[in-house]
Amino acid sequence: MGGHSAGEVASRLAIEAVSAFIERSAEDTDFSWPYGLDETLSFDSNRLRTAIHLANRRVRAAESTTTTAGWARPSSAS
Repeated sequence: MGGHSAGEVASRLAIEAVSAFIERSAEDTDFSWPYGLDETLSFDSNRLRTAIHLANRRVRAAESTTTTAGWARPSSAS
């Protein structure tokens, strides 16, 4: 994220998404697991795993709805 166009925006979105899910899941154990539970992981590890998935989804959604002025995708080498 850092060093790329709008990296500070992507970083902020990711931190907000992780923080929000960790806070919400700490206060209320009756919440959905949109990415399922990994039974090999502890409860807290599943919380972190889910928070990371949600953060990724939020950044990708923002990326796809932002004009090209806000995001730059790396070019692919042929």
